[in-house]
Amino acid sequence: MAEILKFETAETYRVSLTTEEIELGAAAGVRRRIRRIEEGRTDFVSTPDGFQKDIDGALAELAFAKRFGLFWGGLGVRGAADVGDFEIRTSRSRGASMIVRDYDSDAARFVLILGGSQDFEVVGGMFGRECKSSEWLRRPNAETAAFFVPQDALRPMWEISE
Repeated sequence: MAEILKFETAETYRVSLTTEEIELGAAAGVRRRIRRIEEGRTDFVSTPDGFQKDIDGALAELAFAKRFGLFWGGLGVRGAADVGDFEIRTSRSRGASMIVRDYDSDAARFVLILGGSQDFEVVGGMFGRECKSSEWLRRPNAETAAFFVPQDALRPMWEISE
């Protein structure tokens, strides 16, 4: 497990990426999508633009790493945590829930980040086991079931840092 981070007691954290960081994150997202295509993997949820989804994910990971001084490899390796020992979930929608799947690690720390392109907000997070409440289990559009954790249920970062 990575070293324990000491987060301030702020409820949310904001971070902006430079144009160079956006270029780096976007390139990582494109590499991830190409790797998915080469491996013949499909998305759990149908999206009109898988490239944008992968770019947004990579940028959110980079923003989280930048904000908290963590290393970000950018590779998006399956089975490895996104940043340190954190799993990053992202959305451009202000009212989005944090999506966690049944197979996701119970011990992992999941974090919801809102935003896109340049500006991001770290909303909060939870341990995987806390996310897997039957009240949050949904199967939207006949897709694979997942837990949709509402933002008001997420804990501040300093509460999941230990």
